[in-house]
Amino acid sequence: MPRALDNARKALISCTRKMVAKEGYSAFSMRNVAKECGMAPGTIYNYFHSKDDLIGACMLEDWETASTDMIKAVEKKSGCTEVLETVYATIRKFCDTNSPVIQDSQACANFHTHSKEYHVVILESVISAIAPACEKYAVSFTPELIPFIAEDIIKYSVRGVDFKTFFAVIAPLFKTK
Repeated sequence: MPRALDNARKALISCTRKMVAKEGYSAFSMRNVAKECGMAPGTIYNYFHSKDDLIGACMLEDWETASTDMIKAVEKKSGCTEVLETVYATIRKFCDTNSPVIQDSQACANFHTHSKEYHVVILESVISAIAPACEKYAVSFTPELIPFIAEDIIKYSVRGVDFKTFFAVIAPLFKTK
């Protein structure tokens, strides 16, 4: 992709992130982001098919950054609880950053078609982050256990359940120090 196009895409994502954080999902429009970026509204459609594609690109970029930071942080942890808590906190932070979209019922309805794709990306990141701790600390380890724990981490953290409550549910699966 030519450099100019890459810069326009980055500008659109940056403006979208700021506008959604300030105005919310429902008030955000392609026309307003085009105006904010100093481009014609039709130009945006060269990069993104819809409002949801553009917002989804912002969220995916946010997750990629969070995931990279999470993997680095997990590598420095030594115990099962520390690893799981780090992963949990990463997802909570991602949810807080993207709350204008995550907490908007219309956004959730619109993103339903994309949610499976995004969920797989997040799930794979969580699995890779927790797999070593699960293998080391699980009372009775089986590889099939890891995706279940990863799904629970995502489910509970997105719902805003605190880590201690979550860990109390899964603690019997692990040997903790």
